[in-house]
Amino acid sequence: MTTYDKEKQKACNKAYYAAHRDEIKARHKAYGVAHREEQKLYQRAYRAGHRDEQKAYRKAYHAAHRDEQMSYQRLYRAAHRDEARAYGAAHRDEHKDRALLRKYGIAPGEWQKIFNRQGGACAICGGIEKKGRRLCVDHAHATGKVRGLLCVRCNSSLERMETAGVEWARRALAYIAVASSGAVST
Repeated sequence: MTTYDKEKQKACNKAYYAAHRDEIKARHKAYGVAHREEQKLYQRAYRAGHRDEQKAYRKAYHAAHRDEQMSYQRLYRAAHRDEARAYGAAHRDEHKDRALLRKYGIAPGEWQKIFNRQGGACAICGGIEKKGRRLCVDHAHATGKVRGLLCVRCNSSLERMETAGVEWARRALAYIAVASSGAVST
């Protein structure tokens, strides 16, 4: 009976691979092309089934290598600053459009319809934003429903009134009325 020599088999496999490298690579590539959709489905299913496990692994890896990753990012950004700025400027609208879809669930075309319906101005004060700035999307925080487009000042004021309540708005208006009449001493 012959015994199996692991090292001898390893050397034989290595020699075979070296002699037939191109043929093996071509065979693997052909298989990948022929079974691309099947492999994609398998990968998606695997990722979906192991999502929490992969997330925990990435989090642990990042915690262990945080300084190394941050150092690499700083060096990369310093070396490619001009390229990054050019890319950001060229794709700014695409990024804003994706953010609209992700945050509020509205497509760029819907944002433009609301903008046109409001005449390109804030729904509250009627002001027009400076060049390069978009009107803010106003939405109900409880439901996520989009109500309209507002300038930055109106949006932050409305957010304050919405979170603090109508009573806060009444007190603020009363304060303004009293302060305007000169009744408040300094």
